[in-house]
Amino acid sequence: MKKYLLGIIAIFMAISLSAFTIVKHEVSGRAMQNYSYNDYPDDANINNPTHYTEVATLFCSGSAHRCGVKANDDGTGHPVLSGAVILTRN
Repeated sequence: MKKYLLGIIAIFMAISLSAFTIVKHEVSGRAMQNYSYNDYPDDANINNPTHYTEVATLFCSGSAHRCGVKANDDGTGHPVLSGAVILTRN
């Protein structure tokens, strides 16, 4: 009986562990892009990629509030914020 119980537990664990997948963002071959933070100077949505717009050039100086990021595109026109270069200004 123990043999069957251990076998059933092993099968259950194998199915349970294979049911979860890790979502990976595909990084395009393009260089990192500049994204302007739309809600500057309100920092409430700085971790929400939908509050950024891609721009050709972005200049920020200072250190009080985030004004934009330099990041890869997540495929929807928004930045991948993990690993992004944070740009701030006063």
